Amino acid sequence: MNEDPAHDAFYRLDLAYKGTAYRGFQRQPGDAPTVQSVVEDTLRRLFRDPELHLVTGSRTDAGVHALCLTTSFRTPEARDPDEIAALLSHQLPHDIRALSLRLMPPGTTFNAHEQSCGKSYLYAVNPGDYHLFQKETCWGWPGVTDLSEIRRLFPLVAGTHDFSAFTSPRAAAAGIPVRTVWRAEMRQFGPVVCFYLAGNGFLYNMIRRIVGAMYSVASGALSPADFRNRLEHPFFDPDSCVAPPHGLFLKKIFFRPGEWETDPFDRPPFLG
Repeated sequence: MNEDPAHDAFYRLDLAYKGTAYRGFQRQPGDAPTVQSVVEDTLRRLFRDPELHLVTGSRTDAGVHALCLTTSFRTPEARDPDEIAALLSHQLPHDIRALSLRLMPPGTTFNAHEQSCGKSYLYAVNPGDYHLFQKETCWGWPGVTDLSEIRRLFPLVAGTHDFSAFTSPRAAAAGIPVRTVWRAEMRQFGPVVCFYLAGNGFLYNMIRRIVGAMYSVASGALSPADFRNRLEHPFFDPDSCVAPPHGLFLKKIFFRPGEWETDPFDRPPFLG
């Protein structure tokens, strides 16, 4: 590939996918099915460019879904984005969808990783009765019906904290474990309860551990004071609950300051 970006075409590709069948987004050694490998290989065929590489503003773990994950790539030759988008819609599997494909204006670059400034997630739970047809998109909380204590935890999560208690010790030691959560909200849509978190960044398993701790409070294994203590005096508990991946959805990656303020939270993730 030509290393001079002035001679390359830059694209922005927004993807949605159901992560059940994939080992996460990032390409892995061997034949493990990942979202990146499927999309990247399809684009390489369409552009006849074996070096085409997707850059992403975020990654998802095995089994985690995405409502809108923004990626970017560059190629030596510009192609009609509408034509490529139409071909993608026919060639990608049913559980991966190209939401939009944009060709940047000549001389304009775009890097989804370098230019992202935050992201939002949704986590869906099913309190009370078990729902058979939501087993791949919600975490069932059988027997849990009172969510009043959970609702009071969200203002605690918002703000700037050391989230070492909500990641692995290795992840906490690898970098600065302080993150800022701009919004932390909970809403109920019929039988489904959704948790929304938006922030400037999230540690490994951070959301799944926060939701797992909330479940522990709802089920009586932790007190609200225990939850608060993990935020104010972080410590790692190897026995802490980690929410399963299938209830987690990457909602949106932000590229403009303050974009999170208008990010809508008005429906469950599997309704668009």
